[in-house]
Amino acid sequence: MHSPAWPGPFGSLFFLLVAAASGSAIAEPELRRDTTGFYPIWESTGHVEPSGTVRLGTAGAQVGIGDVAHAGVQPLRFIVRSPNVYLKFALPRWGGWTFSAQLAAYRLLDGASRGLFSPMYSSRLDNPDFSATVVPVSLAASVEPFRWLEVHQTLTALGVAAPGHLRTTLTPGYSVVAEVNPRGRHGFSFHATEVGLWAHDMTIAGGAYRYRNTWMELRLGYFYRFTKSGVQGTPLAAFGVLL
Repeated sequence: MHSPAWPGPFGSLFFLLVAAASGSAIAEPELRRDTTGFYPIWESTGHVEPSGTVRLGTAGAQVGIGDVAHAGVQPLRFIVRSPNVYLKFALPRWGGWTFSAQLAAYRLLDGASRGLFSPMYSSRLDNPDFSATVVPVSLAASVEPFRWLEVHQTLTALGVAAPGHLRTTLTPGYSVVAEVNPRGRHGFSFHATEVGLWAHDMTIAGGAYRYRNTWMELRLGYFYRFTKSGVQGTPLAAFGVLL
């Protein structure tokens, strides 16, 4: 008895499709992970830039150091009279969790808070005729419970040293970001931040679309800031080049 040939035309087509998909997956280079947030003072991730790589973007211009840290500045802050610098360290991993710690410093020159700094800072800081120093220290953790979902959490202590009525203050904050399809070119993220915690100052909530390939990334989002004086909605965009 002559048994029918297998896989036949449909089976052959199936194997060709599987082989093509496998080859595409193998050929597709792994994309860089998120290392910053839309609100860089309050949002971060557990990841640092790989050694020798550079990210030049509106949210930060930074360079990876030995796979254990990256250093950088927020270039747009210089335009609005806020020189700054930050250093982020990778911490030991635990289970599926990735941790990092970041120390930053901003010098707000006279009038800098009126040049678009306050939407990032949040606390209605106003320094029309004096300078202030802002030093945020943060601890971030990232976990990927599923391949299609990564969650970033950040605890921040924001110190402000300034003369006059502001005095020296320390404001805590907590943020959580759920990133959908973190390894793909197209992704979405959902953001929530509480500033002040027990001494409530402000809440931030929003969502964003993200596109990333091997050499650039683009984010477009819309965020709401809830304060005691009302609600403010703000569209946000960020662009970066990956080197």
